[in-house]
Amino acid sequence: MSDHHDKHPPHTRLTPKQKHKAQVVRNKRHQNVFRMVQEVLKGQARMREEQAHAVSSTSSGPDEAVGDKVAMIRNRLNGKKRVSRERWNRFAGTSDGGGRGL
Repeated sequence: MSDHHDKHPPHTRLTPKQKHKAQVVRNKRHQNVFRMVQEVLKGQARMREEQAHAVSSTSSGPDEAVGDKVAMIRNRLNGKKRVSRERWNRFAGTSDGGGRGL
């Protein structure tokens, strides 16, 4: 034949123990890659949160939405509705007595 076939080792079957050891090594390598990817994703998410927090802390104004549970206030003079500046029922049961009109 040729010299090409002489350079490669002969094909041999792996024993079950060798197969298992090779699979364990492969699994560890894949687990390390997965762990590194998760760390990168966590770092990116943390950076996005920090940027969002920095943006939200710098921009504060009365026209900004207060929260998910805001009350609609009706003007008694003309009947038009508008969003309140504070969250609905924020001081209920506290010393301010917001819920009972005290």
